[in-house]
Amino acid sequence: MKHLLSIGSAFALILLAGTATGQTWCLVPTEGVNIHPEYANVTTVLLGQHLSEGGILVLSAEEGEEIPGDLYKRGAEACVFVTAVRMGERVKVSAQLKEPSGTIRFAVSLVAANPDDLDSVAARVARALITGEAPREGETIYDVTEDEQDKLKRKKSHMNWGFKILGATHFTSALSRQPVKPGFGGYILYDPRFFLAEISTDFVFGSKGDYSEFSWNIGVSGYYPLSQSNIAPYVGGGVFLSTRSASWEDKTTVGETIDTEKRGFDTDYGISLHAAVGVLLGRTSDVNLRADLRFFVDTFKVDDEFSCGLIYSIGVGF
Repeated sequence: MKHLLSIGSAFALILLAGTATGQTWCLVPTEGVNIHPEYANVTTVLLGQHLSEGGILVLSAEEGEEIPGDLYKRGAEACVFVTAVRMGERVKVSAQLKEPSGTIRFAVSLVAANPDDLDSVAARVARALITGEAPREGETIYDVTEDEQDKLKRKKSHMNWGFKILGATHFTSALSRQPVKPGFGGYILYDPRFFLAEISTDFVFGSKGDYSEFSWNIGVSGYYPLSQSNIAPYVGGGVFLSTRSASWEDKTTVGETIDTEKRGFDTDYGISLHAAVGVLLGRTSDVNLRADLRFFVDTFKVDDEFSCGLIYSIGVGF
């Protein structure tokens, strides 16, 4: 398989030879940092081979010659300077193509995951120097490096779930017949440091005299934390799918007679828009407390009236 990869890399470079024919470059021995000298030497040899396969006439220094000055005098149009730096188990290979004036014509770098990865890295670096394109623009299926096959590292984030108790007050519609209605809910809060995202649901129950209500919300919210500390106030909003179901009776008393003027029952559902402010206590802990106040507006009607109001809650997250 390694031979097939090498053949594929060489074939890709040969296709570029027509555009590079006639160019003469010098190749300075690789400068190794924190690696074995033989590793640096192998890097030089492989890069020289791939440059040659790409149509470049590669000049090497002879004994007693000054590098790169004497090589420029011998006709080198540019010179390749290479550095190989070991970082743990990986080696970063960097190359600069410099003109005799010292101007950098092009620079490129790639990471080799291990010694077997070096041939693919050298092929990609050589092709980038020849074409002037970034390594990723010129990659083929034959020279993807093992370092690129590794899973990307990701920033850590925190996710917790919690329960909350709440109260709800409607300002308009028939739902305002009971000023404060109790409820409970649950949520999953995702915290990737620079914002907060939440999936939540809550239930509200109303019961007062001849009035009863059941409301349910489920939706998503996003918040911007105003602090990165353990106590983090936040602002934001969300979109919820909500349902409101209520029944009521309006009665009047005339002398000793009680008359029912109106009986009502309505069930409606739709989108409810929420704006919220709150504070998260213990953001850096695996257990936290949370207080939240949100203003909501329903986009649907209850008893032919739009409803809006407040939901206030206290929760604990784990």
